[in-house]
Amino acid sequence: MSELRVGYNGTRILIDAGRVLDSSFAARAVHITGAQTEMLRNVTHYLNRRSTFVKEYHDGYYLMTGDEEWDSIQAEVSDLEDMLMSEENTLWGFNDGFVRNLAYEAPGDGTATVNCDEVPEGELLVLQTISWINVTAQRGTMQILIKRDAMSCVLKVGLAQPQALALCWSGKVTLEEDDRIIVKQAGCLTGDAFVGAAWGYRMKVPG
Repeated sequence: MSELRVGYNGTRILIDAGRVLDSSFAARAVHITGAQTEMLRNVTHYLNRRSTFVKEYHDGYYLMTGDEEWDSIQAEVSDLEDMLMSEENTLWGFNDGFVRNLAYEAPGDGTATVNCDEVPEGELLVLQTISWINVTAQRGTMQILIKRDAMSCVLKVGLAQPQALALCWSGKVTLEEDDRIIVKQAGCLTGDAFVGAAWGYRMKVPG
């Protein structure tokens, strides 16, 4: 279908097709309420009307887009509808800093273990770095790991970690509700002292 002439209607909202096909805006994240989502879902009905989009303005009439341009606009509208209809969209970003002191004194002989608090409901934890040090002596294998239910993922291992030498991990891993950070070292003796910290940031999961 070639471009069609359409007369102006004072109640019709028109959108410049060129601004959609070649937008000057960068991608952005927007957090909207449930009521706003409901309104936008209904507004997309008008975005599926070809007469909404203008290729050229003229006195007394305007031209709608050609077939190829209209196909591109429909693809954009379809993506928008998918985002608005989906319940899986999460606004990703910093909400609050996270730091956990890993200082510890072994209460007995054996494996010294620090279990961090689980990630609370409604939050994600983006973990960026962990360091842990036995300042008392060289002992057995030291591990930095994260745990989800019965599954564990080891982030870093130090075999016979030297005294006062930090075992360090840096990266980016996302922990969800009930996940936790664990550090441990085998072969410790009563009174072994540890220092260290876990560092990252928290984000809220929109309700």
